[in-house]
Parts: sequence; C-alpha cells; structure tokens
Amino acid sequence: MKEQGISDYLITGSEFTVQNGYSETLLLLQNKKLPTAIFSFSNTIALGCIKAIREFDLRIPEDISLLTFDNHPYLDYLATPLTCIAQPVSDICQIAIKLLFSLINNEEVSTREVLLKPKLIRRSSVMRLKS
Repeated sequence: MKEQGISDYLITGSEFTVQNGYSETLLLLQNKKLPTAIFSFSNTIALGCIKAIREFDLRIPEDISLLTFDNHPYLDYLATPLTCIAQPVSDICQIAIKLLFSLINNEEVSTREVLLKPKLIRRSSVMRLKS
C-alpha cells in the first residue's frame, strides 16, 4: 500500500466470521472520518461489513467501497455485486494433490513455497476516487 502512496490504513479483526466483520465495521463507522473503502479477508467477513454499512444508512460504493478476498458465485447476486480478489482454486487443488501423492509415495518434496497469481474481479462495489 505504501508503494501506491496509501499511508492511512488500518488492519483490524481476528476471526473469519460474519459477526467479526459486522462488529469491526461498526467500530470503523463510529469514527468521525469514515473509511473510503473496506477490504475484507473473506466473503463471510464481507457479509458482516454489508450489514453494518446498511445499518448506518450508507451505500456501497457511493459512500464506501467494499471488496473481498476470495470469490464465490453468490457475490454476483448481492444487491451490489462485490469486487473480489479470486484465488486460483483449481491450481491450488492440483498442486496440493500432487504434493500429497508425493508424500504418500515417500518421494522427496523440494517445494516449500508456491506462488500463484490471484485475479482481480471487478464488480460494482468499488468507486474510483477523484484525484
């Protein structure tokens, strides 16, 4: 974020639950300065964020942008479809199965880290900020 010139950010929360997304968003929205965007680490957290945002009579994306990590088919069907960063789930599964079979067959596994490129799926929950 610093590389993109964004220095004013906050990381909160400790659980991947709807309730955590809801309560953390409620806390954020009680500040005098509202966030311009919330990035949730999961779809379940995002659902809690949506509930809190609606309770404050705020609109997505007009008042606050919301995006999430992970993609799920229902994100397209929300009142405001959510922008997300999708993991390459099929690739993750294929690599995991190959590694599992290598371990089962007592083969040497030299791979400790595999980096896969996620995909940004743009939907209508993010508003472009004015320069």
